[in-house]
Amino acid sequence: MPTPGARSRGGRPRWATRAVALCLLLSPAACGGTRFVHPEGPEVVRDTPALNLRLADDALSAGAAETALHVLDGLLQRDPSNVPALLRQGRALTVLKRPADAARSFARAAALQPGSLEALTGLARARTANGDNAESAWRRALAQAPGSVPLQTGLAISLDLQERHAEAQVLYRVVLARTPDDPAVRSDLGLSLAMSGHAAEGVALLRQAVVGGFGNNSAEAARARNNLAAGLVMAGDDAAARNILSQNLPPADVKAALAGLRQFTSAR
Repeated sequence: MPTPGARSRGGRPRWATRAVALCLLLSPAACGGTRFVHPEGPEVVRDTPALNLRLADDALSAGAAETALHVLDGLLQRDPSNVPALLRQGRALTVLKRPADAARSFARAAALQPGSLEALTGLARARTANGDNAESAWRRALAQAPGSVPLQTGLAISLDLQERHAEAQVLYRVVLARTPDDPAVRSDLGLSLAMSGHAAEGVALLRQAVVGGFGNNSAEAARARNNLAAGLVMAGDDAAARNILSQNLPPADVKAALAGLRQFTSAR
C-alpha cells in the first residue's frame, strides 16, 4: 500500500486521485430534473434579495440548478457577502457535480458565518467528493453538532480516503453501536475493512447491508450494491462483482467499472 504522502505525477496525493476515480466509478447516475423557466423568462433579475432567494429556491425545487445558479450569481455580484445566497450557490453547484466550485462557495459562507452548520457540512461534503482532505471541515462541523451520526460517518469516510482505515473503522463502530440497524453505516464499514486488507470480513458486512434493505431509498441501495461490488473485486471475485454491477449499469459501463476497480485494488 502506498504511503498517504505519496504523490502522483500531477502533484496530487495518490490517495486523492484514487478516491476521485473510485467515487466516479461508484456514482454513475447523473442528476436529472425538469427544466425550470420562470413565467417572466429565465433572464429576469429581481432587485430584492429576498425575491432572488425565493426564485433560486423555486428553481432548485424544480430540479433546475443552472437557473438557480444564474439567479444567485447575479445576486452575489451585487452582494458578495450574502451568506444565504452562498449556501444556495453551494447547493446548486453540488447538484451540478461541481464539487470544487461548491467547496469555494461553502468556504466563503463559513468564513463569513463560522458557526453555520450548513456551510461547514456542505464544505466537508464537497471536499470529500472532490477527493480533497476534508477532515478539518468534518471536525469543525462535528464541533457544532457533537454526536451527529451523518457527520461522524462523513469524517470516517474522509479518513478512509486518506487510507487511515483503522481510525475510520473505530468511528464506524461507534456509530453502529448507536444505530445497529443502519445498513448504510454497515456498508461503509464493510468497504473500509475490504480496503484495509480484510476482504472476507468486509464482504460479509457488505452482504448484510445489501440484504438489510433501504426501504424506498433507491440511491442508498444502489450505493450499497456498488460498495459490495468493490469489496468483491478486492476479494478476487470479479464474476460476483460483475453480477452486482449489472443491476445498476449497462454492459459497457460494467466493463469500465470493473477495470477501474481492478486498477484501484492493484494500486493499494
